[in-house]
Amino acid sequence: MDMNTSLSFEFCCANCVQIEKLHKEINVSKSSGHDMIPPRLIKALVAAIAESIANIFNASIARLLPE
Repeated sequence: MDMNTSLSFEFCCANCVQIEKLHKEINVSKSSGHDMIPPRLIKALVAAIAESIANIFNASIARLLPE
């Protein structure tokens, strides 16, 4: 790789549709993670919590990336 080549990273905000699509892939037979929230519960509530999850994710990334 040419050392003069600049690498860039672009972030696009997550939205409810993307969050719901990712949650469809949750394996409900797996055990809870460190948060102790059962995957079956997350999958059942995804429509109600997708917007909040997207907002939390977007706010978290916005704080990490320089303007």
